[in-house]
Parts: sequence; C-alpha cells; structure tokens
Amino acid sequence: MAKNTFVCGSAEQAALELLGHVARAEGVDLSAQHSTDRAWILDTYAECLKAAWDPEKRLSAARPDPSRSGNGTDVQASARGDEHA
Repeated sequence: MAKNTFVCGSAEQAALELLGHVARAEGVDLSAQHSTDRAWILDTYAECLKAAWDPEKRLSAARPDPSRSGNGTDVQASARGDEHA
C-alpha cells in the first residue's frame, strides 16, 4: 500500500487548511460567531478530509464523463457566462 505524504504534515492538517480555503470561497467567516452552523463546518471538514486522503477519487468525480451528451461543454459554457451553450 502506498503511503500518502502531505505538504502540511498530515491529512487532518491539510483538511483543516482546505476548510479555510473553502470557507473563504463560499463567503463563510469561520472566526465570526454566527457565520454558519455546526453541520456545515463538520460536513465540509469531512469532505476536505476525504479529498486529502484520496485526491484522485475527488479529481475523477469532478471530471466530466465523456460518455454523457455535452461532454461537459455546458458546464464550461456556464462557467464562462454563456447563456446558450
């Protein structure tokens, strides 16, 4: 079994750092007392921990499935702001 190595030292530490990035991206201030609820924090940390332990699984889930119609072009067009992709 291959051993995971982490720039941050551990999967848990990497997940905690990733949680901070996700929170900022979603406009959540983790230092504010009532910025979000406990469930969001725990669910998001769990998702970050899964991503830290198995990033390839996370990446493959984010890639468009070429067998599906559109090949992800609708998502790409949406990201560009095109209304009619």
